[in-house]
Amino acid sequence: MGYNFYILQLKKSISFEDEVGEIKKVASDLKMDTKKMEKENKLRILRYDPYKLEDLLEVIENQIREVSAERIVIDSASILGIFIKDAADLRRQLTQMNRVLKKNDCTAIILSETDGTNISRFGIEEFVSDGVILLHTALVQDEYRRGLSVIKMRFTDHSKHIHPYKISSQGFIVFPNDKFSLR
Repeated sequence: MGYNFYILQLKKSISFEDEVGEIKKVASDLKMDTKKMEKENKLRILRYDPYKLEDLLEVIENQIREVSAERIVIDSASILGIFIKDAADLRRQLTQMNRVLKKNDCTAIILSETDGTNISRFGIEEFVSDGVILLHTALVQDEYRRGLSVIKMRFTDHSKHIHPYKISSQGFIVFPNDKFSLR
């Protein structure tokens, strides 16, 4: 188990759980040329040992600066909660991560799992984030469908509906004029 850092045309990305080969395979299946993007310094995938949390923020900041990253994906914040048992310490770590990203003028997408009842696994992630987007899967007329809802997005008005989305070789596509219910 480890942390992966991905940087997709945004220059930086971080994952804590998936293997580098798996990430590249998924990207390839979506027609992304990871070798070309890495060569052009548009993508970086790093493996990070989750037992070394003490230098995580330094690693993130150094990687952001090295490639002048503007956007970063961190997959996932949930792994932090597995290694940081105290809720106050977890909140402090996530807040410090948020400060490092903002200090470096880097927009971040930080993924978090849900337990099916709460918005996030530990109930902390959404409070230190500027925005919260939930991805849903719903059984609608004997077919599973995907939906996206914006729960929170500071400093902006946003739709309060669930909108369908798809992931394809054209990217992550949201259909803002369509909506559906999870019921």
